[in-house]
Formats: sequence, structure tokens, C-alpha cells
Amino acid sequence: MNSAEQTAMAAYREIQSTANSNMMVQGASALFGGAIAWGVDVMVIGTHYVPMFNKIRGLYGRGVVDKGVISPIISNILSECLFDLVHDKFLGGIPVIGVYFNAVCAKTLTWRLGILFSMLASRGEEIYADTVKDCMFVIRSIFPQSSAYVLAQPNSGKFKEIVMSVNNNTKQEFESKINKAVDAFR
Repeated sequence: MNSAEQTAMAAYREIQSTANSNMMVQGASALFGGAIAWGVDVMVIGTHYVPMFNKIRGLYGRGVVDKGVISPIISNILSECLFDLVHDKFLGGIPVIGVYFNAVCAKTLTWRLGILFSMLASRGEEIYADTVKDCMFVIRSIFPQSSAYVLAQPNSGKFKEIVMSVNNNTKQEFESKINKAVDAFR
């Protein structure tokens, strides 16, 4: 395994760890519901997503980001995450079984964000917010959460392939690949 493959697999393991942690936190927050569950949704940006992005960026030798960088990325991909979020809030609001649905949605969203973060870090130091929405569409198409009842995670081989496909791409190369993938999935 070469260093690019090793880095991709280290990113995979980081996402897996963060997804498992977020799954537990979000699942537990569903026990309380309401404002506490919503508060945890916001809290995990700083406790899970930003640290995960920085750990992944560190694996690729990239600089750290803060909440100010993550927030525009997340706002640009909200429409691509809407299905997950609606399921999270609707099914997660059901007493008792809502814990499970919150956990499924948390794991799914963490994986999708982790794949996005890995692609962005693999691509290069700069983050181009204008490409993240299309990138997230491609990720959702390649790694769908086909059931709200199953705790699925992406196959490591497919993950490695997609992340390595954009390794050290210029902005133009990256955008071209993402645009071709968007066209193929639409």
C-alpha cells in the first residue's frame, strides 16, 4: 500500500471513530428530545465535525480550520443533507425508538461529511465552498443510505478509490471530475 492509500485508510478510520462517537451522542440526546436534541445537533459541529475535519486535514498535511470555515460548507450542503435531517428530526422524535433513528442519521451524516472532508483535504490546502454542494450530491449518490433502519457505512475500498481520485488535483481538475460525476448521476 502506498502513502496515498495509507492516508486514505487513516481518514477512513478517523471517520469511523467519529461516526461511532457521534452515533452514541446523538442517540442519547434523543432520550431527552426537543431543545436538548437540537442543541446537541449544533454542539457536534464543534465537538465532532470540526475536529474530524482537522484530523483528516492533518493526515494530508493541510492546515487547521475552525467553525467559521465549517459553517459555510455545511450551509452549502444543507439541501443535500435535508433528507437525513428530516428523518433525524421526524423519526428521532418518536419516544424510545427515536434513539435508534437519531443514531442512524448521525452515523450517515458523519460519514457523508467525513467523505467530503477527506476529498477536500486530499484535493489540496484551499477549500472552495462553491464546489461542496455538487461534491455532496456525488457522495450521496455513491454512498446512499438506502434504509433508515440500517446502520450502514461505506465500503473502505470504494471510499479509498473516490478520495484518491482527487488527490492533489487543481481546482479545475477537481471541478471537472465532480461535474462529470454530477452529470452521470442526474
